[in-house]
Amino acid sequence: MAVRPPRRGPSSASAATSSGLSAQALHVIITGPAPGMDLRYRGQAPSSTSRNDRAISVSTADILVTAILSYALGCLSFAYYAVRIATGQDIRELETGTAGARNVARVLGRPAAFAVMAGDIAKGAALMTHGWILLRPRSSVWIAKAMALDVEGQLIAMTLVIAGHIWPLQLGFRGGKGLASGFGALVAVMPLVALGATAVNAGLSLVLRSLTAGTLLATALTPILAAILGQGIRAAALLALPVGIILVSHRENISRLIRERKTGP
Repeated sequence: MAVRPPRRGPSSASAATSSGLSAQALHVIITGPAPGMDLRYRGQAPSSTSRNDRAISVSTADILVTAILSYALGCLSFAYYAVRIATGQDIRELETGTAGARNVARVLGRPAAFAVMAGDIAKGAALMTHGWILLRPRSSVWIAKAMALDVEGQLIAMTLVIAGHIWPLQLGFRGGKGLASGFGALVAVMPLVALGATAVNAGLSLVLRSLTAGTLLATALTPILAAILGQGIRAAALLALPVGIILVSHRENISRLIRERKTGP
């Protein structure tokens, strides 16, 4: 009499699938997703549609929470609070009247300015991680959902961080100009583009003999640089939104530079 091997029931298969997905999700948390990694859930779906291959999409609640957190993170004005704590004064009433690192250098000195700049860059870069940390999953499927913010979503979050920096709610919508925060976000979202923009900035600053002019022109060229470096036309076009906001916040600087170029040295 032949002995049949024990049949593997649906519960065993489901457990194996869940275990495999959990192992993959744990690897994603520790090391981050590999390039081209498929984060779709391939277990047994409860519905009959797309049973074997159902992609996990980010919910409206996830998007809303990420948007609110991005703006709130941008509202954290290191320049304002550093000067308020050190002197008891409002930096927006001192020197150039802007809540940025350059004005901090005039009020508190260069060490404080570098610290403020580092904080602004860090809060821009933090948008890449705060979403999945604060939306901590209850299962391996939620890990895939929390890590599913694509480049377009990241650029929208980048825009909101910059908007929060320039127009902070708690400071009456009078903040900084968003350049350092935008650069930090760009480093996180498109590191190759950030590196290229830095090189272009250095070259233009030398040619124009003006750091401000070189930085603003390099900022304006960033979406074109993104397209050249293979980020895609859609992402490059979306990148133009935060870039445009930064340039608008620097409109006085741009007007001054144009006047200086017209009148000559």
